[in-house]
Amino acid sequence: MASPKRRIQTSSTDWRKLLSNIHRNTTTGTVDKLFEDDYFAFELIKTLHEDSVDVTVKMDFLSILEQYGSDHVDTNSLDQVVSLLLDLLRDYRSHMEDLRFVSQLLLTTTTFVLQNDLMGLLLGYRDRLVKLVREERTDIFQDYASLLAAVLTNLAAQLAEPKSISAEDIVPHLSFLMDNSFLFTPEGLWPIVLSVVALVKSTVHVAPTIFKPLMLHNMATFDPCLFHMDLYIQEEFHGEILTKEEESMLQRRLVSNIQLLSLPPALRLLLLQWLKPQMKPVSINSEAELNTNVVARIIQQHMHPSVFDSLDIHIDKLTIWVGSLPVGQDQGLINDIHYLKRLTLTTGNEQVAVGLYRVLYASLQHHKTQAVANIILKITQDLVVDYPHLIPVILDFLLAVKENIGERVIYMDALSSLHSQVLNSTKEEVLSQFRFFLQVLSIAAQQQDISQIKTLRFLLGLVRCARDQSKCTWELGTSILATCRSMLLHHSTSCFYYEMGELLLEMMISFTDSEISNRARLQYSLLTNACDEKIREVLGAKLLGGNAFSQNITSLLSGSLHPPMRTEIIYIDEPLISWKGRLENYYNNLSNLRTELIAHYLVSLDESMDDNQIFAITFEVDVGTEVFEEMKKKVDLAIQLVPKLPKPCELRTNAVFFTENYNTVSCPMVPLQLTFIDLALPVPWEQLGVTSVQEKHLVFDALWKRFTTATKIADGIESLQVVKCIRSKLRETWGSFHLPDLNGNDGNIS
Repeated sequence: MASPKRRIQTSSTDWRKLLSNIHRNTTTGTVDKLFEDDYFAFELIKTLHEDSVDVTVKMDFLSILEQYGSDHVDTNSLDQVVSLLLDLLRDYRSHMEDLRFVSQLLLTTTTFVLQNDLMGLLLGYRDRLVKLVREERTDIFQDYASLLAAVLTNLAAQLAEPKSISAEDIVPHLSFLMDNSFLFTPEGLWPIVLSVVALVKSTVHVAPTIFKPLMLHNMATFDPCLFHMDLYIQEEFHGEILTKEEESMLQRRLVSNIQLLSLPPALRLLLLQWLKPQMKPVSINSEAELNTNVVARIIQQHMHPSVFDSLDIHIDKLTIWVGSLPVGQDQGLINDIHYLKRLTLTTGNEQVAVGLYRVLYASLQHHKTQAVANIILKITQDLVVDYPHLIPVILDFLLAVKENIGERVIYMDALSSLHSQVLNSTKEEVLSQFRFFLQVLSIAAQQQDISQIKTLRFLLGLVRCARDQSKCTWELGTSILATCRSMLLHHSTSCFYYEMGELLLEMMISFTDSEISNRARLQYSLLTNACDEKIREVLGAKLLGGNAFSQNITSLLSGSLHPPMRTEIIYIDEPLISWKGRLENYYNNLSNLRTELIAHYLVSLDESMDDNQIFAITFEVDVGTEVFEEMKKKVDLAIQLVPKLPKPCELRTNAVFFTENYNTVSCPMVPLQLTFIDLALPVPWEQLGVTSVQEKHLVFDALWKRFTTATKIADGIESLQVVKCIRSKLRETWGSFHLPDLNGNDGNIS
């Protein structure tokens, strides 16, 4: 036996440090790493010899050594560890001070021996152990049998070695254990079965048919532990133990147990999970394959959900039933999920929605038809309108469809529909449930096929609406900035430069939270100063463990991200600068006020002219100096007039031009008519808020009083003379100054 490579030192205080170290690593889940040191196990065993250490602490050390040391102690040190434990056991057998400690020590030693194939220690006791198993008639028989099965399994590894034991030394003992399997409890039978399965798979000397009596005996049981044992053995040795008729009987028994309402729901769910590995895909829509696939035929006949099934059982049944259908047979899917669909649309329950999308996922995974895609799109659109809190469930489903099934077309169609629904919603609706709606915009921002301009304009309106309602919270700002970050990482900034810049600037102004304002300023600085590659480099960096960037952010961009520091202002009482001048009179500005009229004309030749072309045409307008201040003619046949008085008039007009026959011609044109309507400025009734005729009369009376009585009256005599005048004569004199009403009828104001 090899001696340790270094001397083990243990004092009365070392065991406390050792215990503290073990507890600390137990909390962090790294106890197994302690045994990477070859001498850690020896330190624990040395501590067990100390009389000053409490028995409870020693038992803790033994438990740690059994649980972790048996798997992680170096194989070169196994013999020495087991020998030290056996020596310690001999010392304590001489004085049985504490039976609990001795029992734990024996259990730890046995664990090392069994788990590390140290069967040489038990090889000499094999015949005695077999004798105990055959002669024992008490409950301890099961313990002896479990130990014998473990010993036989490890001994089977030596069959391939020369001068080792023969197969005849193992097979009779295995046959004895399996023939008496009815004497074991289900809990005790499982370790024996696992050991025998490992032995049968590792050697050709034992046939799998050794399990057939046990499987036939357990096939009619309702005990889930024993029934699962049959399914496990069948899965390990498929087609080697049972015939096809017996396999069909086992599968029918499994389905019938699922349908039993007397069984607890948890057990029925467990049976449903065991049924899934039994299914085989039906790739061809044919009766011949369906008849050969016994499980699929049984499921289609007996696995329809009933009203007595719980929600979980209902969902699992539908998932299994959809998977049993041949590819392309999805016509009845809408009827099968009708209950889950109506329940989800009525209650909005998240658990029901998850179950519904589980069934839809299984349908799409198995069939991949356009009909299933249309059903998914219709259900998704209906749910988003009434239950925004289900958006995370929908997005997880779509992500699984894209990554696991590879249906990008369905993913993009559903995501584009969700994106449009959010943008068509009102700002108030989105603001009330922004935690869910903005998740759609953030996911859509990662897709280059979806334009982001409308999204940015919508977010700008959302920020302004939140500002008006005092709802600019940290969570809202974080959600919006996350969407902007996704756009910057997956799109070119040239597509939305101005829209995003306006949004980030509005966020810097509207949000009072310093973190949101600083993050918006960072993204704004990147948008306006950095190229797309640099933006992705900065925003795509992952900060792990709270580590900062290795490069300062200000060195990545031109200019600083921080606003300039404000200079202190010095206030003084006495003026140091003086100025002189005067304010211009308001009436001086009125005297310089100019009113311009522009008349545009379309010029064409008369049909009676012989010449087809004319050249160098000039228009002459006779403008009276008492009416107009000046006149300008432009190239585009526009005449600009600056009237001095609002007086109607008629302007004579001539045209002078040069013909193609080398003649200079001057001819009169239709006079230019200027009426009082062209010169009068309308009263801005709409800006004054005046709509009725009575209100207009009141405004006119007030203006008339203002113009007549409120002005300064010059010195002199004011008189009023009344003269009779015929209405027709008055109309003839004042007709040019008469204003019609809005409908073109004769008005009442001149």
